Amino acid sequence: MSHTPELSIIIPALNEAKSLPLLINDLLRQQKIIFELIIVDGGSNDGTGDLVTSLEHPEKIGIKLLRTSAGRGLQMNEGAKMASAPDLLFLHADSRVDNDEFLFDAMTFMHQQREESGLEDVAGHFSLKFIRSDEKNNGAYYFYESKTRLNRKDCINGDQGIWLSRPFFNRLGMYDESLTYMEDVRLANKIFEAGCWVSLPGTLQTSARRFEREGFSERQTLNALISNFEEIGQQHFLQSAKNIYQTQTSTTKIILKPFFRAANQTLFLNGFVRGMVNWYRTGRYVAQNAWQLAFAVDCARNRKSELMPGKGQHDWLHNYDRWINLFITSPVGNSITALVTAVWFYGSWLFFKGSTDS
Repeated sequence: MSHTPELSIIIPALNEAKSLPLLINDLLRQQKIIFELIIVDGGSNDGTGDLVTSLEHPEKIGIKLLRTSAGRGLQMNEGAKMASAPDLLFLHADSRVDNDEFLFDAMTFMHQQREESGLEDVAGHFSLKFIRSDEKNNGAYYFYESKTRLNRKDCINGDQGIWLSRPFFNRLGMYDESLTYMEDVRLANKIFEAGCWVSLPGTLQTSARRFEREGFSERQTLNALISNFEEIGQQHFLQSAKNIYQTQTSTTKIILKPFFRAANQTLFLNGFVRGMVNWYRTGRYVAQNAWQLAFAVDCARNRKSELMPGKGQHDWLHNYDRWINLFITSPVGNSITALVTAVWFYGSWLFFKGSTDS
């Protein structure tokens, strides 16, 4: 390239021959910014790699193809090692961008945030809009799209894009490659501890295909189980439950019964007393996220007022943070939350056992 890139965009891919060209075409239309694209193919068998090498692109934009073993954390780390720009943006292959100055506006905002704070340890994420093929679960999608406008823990993941400087990424230790999922959440949590998050201008579109193929409530229930066991340090569940996170191209309807069984076995893997400790820790984690109930009320009201996701007042959330959160996250509150969660867990397990056994 005759131009030095300001931004390296790293996209892990595995059998994304249908989605990836759409994203690349969106990016090639970007104005006022010089960037490079690094596509990291994890062993596709649908021609994804050949498609990338055959693309025509402007001379000022470099497109690099790197082939690695499968594993999104590994793929993104290898892509980052190849990057030549000071800033990195990690995107998923099924993302879409509809504004020709999307990247320029985000870059300008990131520079402003760094200058105002005097810190380089700033990471940015975009808000989301789901690309859907049906009108089911409208209220739930509104809630999740609204959550992506927040800079709170457990609200940020790789679907939203992760933008940060290359030195900051290296100091964080890059992505965790020990598992083939949760690598984005682990990095997000490291950023909360070592720096700060900001919401970038613009909305990134992402495919809802996983929810539509696996079942919306089933996917969200399984995500909740995954997040909980990650938080309480019981990775045995993540390792023992087969097909806990299938690749996008091989997703099928989720049957929850085996996951409830695996979760219960993990909780009591080291005996009853240890199981009670794990349930208390689960209650603590759920209590930390109980604010989402108040936020859901705000979202329902704002949606009824026909406001866009993220717009409108968050009075319920504000009052929860001010008056209720301290009690809910206390030891007593954690215990109560653990009990309520256990009732939900075993009740749901019985429901799904009945629905799948019949």
